[in-house]
Amino acid sequence: MDSGCWTSRILLAFLCMATAHCHVDAHPGHSGPTFGVTVGIDGRVKLGQWTQIQLHVDAGESTFDGSWQVIVSDGDGFKVTYTSGSELVSVAPSQQSIESMLVRVGRAPWRIEVEVLQQDSVVYSKVVSVGSGIQAIRATDYWIMQVGSKTSVNQLSIRRLVSENEQITDVYVTSLDDVQQLPIHPRALDGIDVIVLGTSDKSQLDSMTESQIVALVNWVKQGGQIVLSAARNAEYLVSSDNPIHALIPGNIQETHEEWIATGIENYIKARERISSARIPGRTSPMLELTDVAGHVEAMDGVGDTGRIPVLIHSRFGFGKVAFAAVDFDLEPFASWADTQRLLHQMIAGEQSGRANSEVFSDQTRGAHAGFDDLSGQLRSQLDHFDNVAPIRFSWIASLLILFILLIGPVDYFVLKRLNRLQLSWLTFTTLVVIFSVVPLLMHSSLHSSTTSIRQVEVVDYDIQSGQLRGTNWAMLYAPEASAVDVNLQIHDDTRPTEQIIGWHGLPGTGLGGLSRRSYQKLLDHEYQANPVNGELRSLPIPHGGTRYIQSRWSRQQQSTVRFELKPDRSRIGIRGTIHNPFDFQLRDVLVYYRGRLYPVKILEPDSVIDLDDLAGDSVSIQGYFTRVKVEGGRSRARPWSTSDESIVRLVQAMMFHKAVGGKSYTGLVHRYDGFMDLSHLLDTNRAVLFGWSTKNHQSEISISGNVSGEVVNNQWSFYRVSFPSLSSGDVATKTDAAVLGD
Repeated sequence: MDSGCWTSRILLAFLCMATAHCHVDAHPGHSGPTFGVTVGIDGRVKLGQWTQIQLHVDAGESTFDGSWQVIVSDGDGFKVTYTSGSELVSVAPSQQSIESMLVRVGRAPWRIEVEVLQQDSVVYSKVVSVGSGIQAIRATDYWIMQVGSKTSVNQLSIRRLVSENEQITDVYVTSLDDVQQLPIHPRALDGIDVIVLGTSDKSQLDSMTESQIVALVNWVKQGGQIVLSAARNAEYLVSSDNPIHALIPGNIQETHEEWIATGIENYIKARERISSARIPGRTSPMLELTDVAGHVEAMDGVGDTGRIPVLIHSRFGFGKVAFAAVDFDLEPFASWADTQRLLHQMIAGEQSGRANSEVFSDQTRGAHAGFDDLSGQLRSQLDHFDNVAPIRFSWIASLLILFILLIGPVDYFVLKRLNRLQLSWLTFTTLVVIFSVVPLLMHSSLHSSTTSIRQVEVVDYDIQSGQLRGTNWAMLYAPEASAVDVNLQIHDDTRPTEQIIGWHGLPGTGLGGLSRRSYQKLLDHEYQANPVNGELRSLPIPHGGTRYIQSRWSRQQQSTVRFELKPDRSRIGIRGTIHNPFDFQLRDVLVYYRGRLYPVKILEPDSVIDLDDLAGDSVSIQGYFTRVKVEGGRSRARPWSTSDESIVRLVQAMMFHKAVGGKSYTGLVHRYDGFMDLSHLLDTNRAVLFGWSTKNHQSEISISGNVSGEVVNNQWSFYRVSFPSLSSGDVATKTDAAVLGD
């Protein structure tokens, strides 16, 4: 072939390439979707608590239709794939969307993997792990989040006020500048202990979405704690129908630009006076409320006349609100040297870890049991199954010592006495076989052949707010290695407003603890979770092993409980009647009021508690739990046992931990499931009814699928009803029929 032909071919190739290049320039390539991931709140997650994962989607030039999932290990090291069920992510061209999902992060070192799928193919993957800028804090750590508040919180000072055990409880403060990171689900806030919310910046209030505000308010109603300062924009919150205004403990009368604050100064024993200088537009007014509901901590004047509540501790549902009728971010508080101390006192309140007197000096009982938190004791108690005797370490140690003695000195001296040392190979082999068979026989004889569940349900009902919430803890046992499906079942025609289910961990560094960095999986198995639909699929349970599950649910329910209550000034107690709120029998019934309780024993359906008849039987709450009567009418101390307490007594301690003495009595902190402690309701003159049943349940955790034989379910259901607050002249009544029940 001549050179001219080669030249023409080369020129033709260049022309084709140029044509193709011009074609690309004229018709730019397709711009596909882009993704981003946000984990936790301001880069923080709390181990063992629900965490919000956000997927940011930019559809690009075409509609994006797909799904996404999050893969993270649970507290036992098993991988969990979290999904949103059948819901697809659909984003229109040139639009952006933020999708949210709830997951629980297991032990450190942890790893979160986010995958976006389109037609079953992974189109995006993001891994977040230790060292990637995200911080995981312990389940027992104290977490404060500030939103719209610029007053700094001193971590060292606040730790001294709130920490019951500084070795297992550190304090973290998050100042959230980007409110977009606020969760849209109340459970995603469960890792937060206190939210400090400032309302002086109206633009920041407007930037919060309705879903975020509703989640925050519902979190408080279900047991959260908030420090709220509102003055300048309080009327705006009401006029704009912002749900936050429901947290204000009274009706807005007016705001005052001129005021004196001696009450605030006296409340914290201020080291300097609050400046009286007024800067127009930059000075906080003082909000005047009427019909205040709560305990007034400080009152201040307006000019020379009148006194208005300025610091108020109130209750909203099961939660706590510390309200300030001024704006801490405005003058004179912004430059006042004692504003930080005031904020610390409002955060700590009755939560001060050093508020309880020392009842018992033994502070190491929980550590010896392998846990430091009261939730660990409940987990341990639920792990005791009928016909299942755990193989104790002492047994294994005794067998090992006996084995060493037999193959060593005993074997030697016996064979030497018989002059048959050459038989050592035979005796050694025989002993090895025997001591290999014995553990197998122990394992088979000590384990049950039936799949079992032991679970505790706690149902709380607040009459004043109509808030009904339920919590279930379930320990699942399987005689053989199994992969089961787990569901949350609500025994009611009314579906809950929200529900969630997932694995539950053990706080601390003990064996199996969330803060323990080393663990060994017994099975290499992954399972799927759709927590908000109350479903776990293919949950692995090791051979002869257990898995621990927790669920929570809530809804609004109109009160139809019959009662007539009023304070008894002569006895510093309560008088009146309470009808059984349920259509079934309650056992070990107690009526709590302030620092005392009234024992009722058994409460039959449709029966009535007459508190006037029980006045002589009332005892102090601490005395009821910490003392026991002996011969001669005397009493002696009743120490708390981390191994032998009954389920009923343990749950009672979880329900009113601070009221019974807190860590100074139990030797354990109550941080992981601390929302269960409603001792603060007793400080607002509320009566609380307690009772339990083993036959009537509002909800339960059930299993199905790969189950050997019939499932044995043992369940305790505890009920707690909170009545409206009583002031000295109040008479609280309700005359409708009771409807709570099956």
